[in-house]
Amino acid sequence: MRTDVLSVWDNATLSVKKEIELPHKKRAQTVSEKNATQLIDNDKYMLVFNFTPATSVSVIDMLEHKVLNDVDIPGCSLIYPSGKRGFSTLCADGSMLSIQLDEQGKVVSETRVPSFFNVDEDPLFEKYARINNVGYFPTFHGYMQPVDLSGPVAKPQEKWDLLSASEREQNWRPGGWQIISGHPDGRVFVLMHKDGVNGSHKDGGTEVWVYDTKQHKKIKTIPLESHGISLEVTKGDEPLLAVTNAKMMIDVYNPKSAKLERTLSIGGDNANPFTLIAVE
Repeated sequence: MRTDVLSVWDNATLSVKKEIELPHKKRAQTVSEKNATQLIDNDKYMLVFNFTPATSVSVIDMLEHKVLNDVDIPGCSLIYPSGKRGFSTLCADGSMLSIQLDEQGKVVSETRVPSFFNVDEDPLFEKYARINNVGYFPTFHGYMQPVDLSGPVAKPQEKWDLLSASEREQNWRPGGWQIISGHPDGRVFVLMHKDGVNGSHKDGGTEVWVYDTKQHKKIKTIPLESHGISLEVTKGDEPLLAVTNAKMMIDVYNPKSAKLERTLSIGGDNANPFTLIAVE
């Protein structure tokens, strides 16, 4: 018989401290990604995305170690923390749904944010980088859509172009699995590939382009020695850039010099490091 649990790990010892049973057995079983599970309200609550294929979010009390509630989010997917105790979720019509919860995990407000992108002409990637409570969502065709998630209702901001005219003529596009990562200093790192076409959004990339989110411009290009699938930048004053390559190994680059410093193997043929999470 299948049993679903939420495992709580100790960062220092890498050992399991607690398991919380998820009784309804409806969590989304997909390739791992950050926004399928998120902590909110100073880590007091964990949100878990469900897909049966009906979509909902389970609210878990991390102090009492119990499931409080399931919140239905029909037509919407994934979890983007917003406000004090809530989340927003991307919807199939190009809108967002913003929800705030009380201490018992019940919905106290629910707001539909009008459609702000065209899902047919230029959809958003569901992966984003978050800097100072602004979410940066790349689009399939190479634009950046910021969304302010600091308050209880998501507020889309003006999108900006990731590409110059010549880069757009060469069909440079974002692509891969975890294609974007942000640093607290305002930089975002995006995995890019040339000669993009409809359907190449999962193809990975040959370069990482670094953008200044304040100036809306590219400030550096990091050529990859091996084709990249996912990336993550570490925190701190001297960050490193980790890139999962096509052999499921992790290449570590110095963002300042754009040089490959080392390659890490984390389990051989059994490893699938699609999702990378920088430890703060």
